[in-house]
Amino acid sequence: MGKDGIRINGRLFADLRKQLGLTQIDLANRSGYSERVIRKAESGGPLRFDTIRDLSQCLSGPSG
Repeated sequence: MGKDGIRINGRLFADLRKQLGLTQIDLANRSGYSERVIRKAESGGPLRFDTIRDLSQCLSGPSG
């Protein structure tokens, strides 16, 4: 991990979100992060490990 953060596969991240029927706003609300962070993740921008973990949990955990 560089000082700027970790880059994830943004296309895969967006595909997972869409498979769950979530919009970027839905995921932002569910995760507690801003829509801007969701867009950053989906564009492959650098994220903190904690952010990646939290977003991943939202995509893999039970909905609701």
